[in-house]
Amino acid sequence: MDLLHIGGDAMVDIGEVIAIVSRDTAMRSRDTRRAIDAAIGSGRIRSISDAPEKSYVLMERNGALTVWSSPIAAETLLKRAAGRVCALNE
Repeated sequence: MDLLHIGGDAMVDIGEVIAIVSRDTAMRSRDTRRAIDAAIGSGRIRSISDAPEKSYVLMERNGALTVWSSPIAAETLLKRAAGRVCALNE
């Protein structure tokens, strides 16, 4: 299992990561925003800290979408993941 540090004390299994999305991209993408809103509505979003989120980490756990909001920039998380996950930050 390869772990990805996403901020604070939080680490996730890279194998469960679907995408890392910058906050700006999430705000512009209707589909991504809809997925994040659905996770929020069903209580499947986790916040790492009280700091403003800079990115979202979308994961599949037990067949359901789970979202982490991270105070770390998507670009930094992607570098940490060493190209093993998809970037949605265009």
